[in-house]
Amino acid sequence: MMIKHTIIEKISDLELAKFLNDSEKGYTGHSKLKELHIKILPFWNIYLNNTQEDIAKEKELYNINYDLNNFIKYKYKINIMNIDDFIKFIRQMNLEELLDIKCSYSIYIKNKYITS
Repeated sequence: MMIKHTIIEKISDLELAKFLNDSEKGYTGHSKLKELHIKILPFWNIYLNNTQEDIAKEKELYNINYDLNNFIKYKYKINIMNIDDFIKFIRQMNLEELLDIKCSYSIYIKNKYITS
């Protein structure tokens, strides 16, 4: 159920907010779904048929890094899916086993970057 909720949130809260606010960044979503949003992101960008340029901008905006080449093999399968098929596909991918997220933190003081 969390995958379906996350994808619905991507459509309604994130993508629609970007469109309605004419903004690159939409609503941030529920904090309990944040990790799932991150894990779905490469597949979602393929599903939306986003350009590499748009993906690069989004990755920088949200400070999320992944190699699109690792996910491109799913493009032809994902491109022909409707939203219900996409949800089934994501469920079948077993994201917990397939993907690993490495978190890092940046600390900023008055626009000066300090590494942690």
